[in-house]
Amino acid sequence: MSIPANALSEREDLYNSAPCGFHSLDKDDVFVRVNETELCWLGYTRDELVGKKTIFDLLSPESIKSVNDAFPEFLHQGQLRDLEVHLLRKDGSMLPVLVSATAIRDLQGK
Repeated sequence: MSIPANALSEREDLYNSAPCGFHSLDKDDVFVRVNETELCWLGYTRDELVGKKTIFDLLSPESIKSVNDAFPEFLHQGQLRDLEVHLLRKDGSMLPVLVSATAIRDLQGK
């Protein structure tokens, strides 16, 4: 059964226009997808982030420590809820955010 084209377009519009920032990272923490809301907050274009920057490029030093401290539990549980971090905007200012994440695993659990 195929999904109608208008449903796919609507889903994409909801993702890009959501009132919260969304992004997806690959196994090396590189951005593979980011919505318009988050791009606007951060001041970057999609071309500047996707395939070029890692999430660690945008984290404050204190936030890198917080993420590294939370990462083992994230790997074990497959989810993370409401971790407070600060993202570095393109203009150098800091953006405080709450991060919630879900790991998507392949059939081998990776």
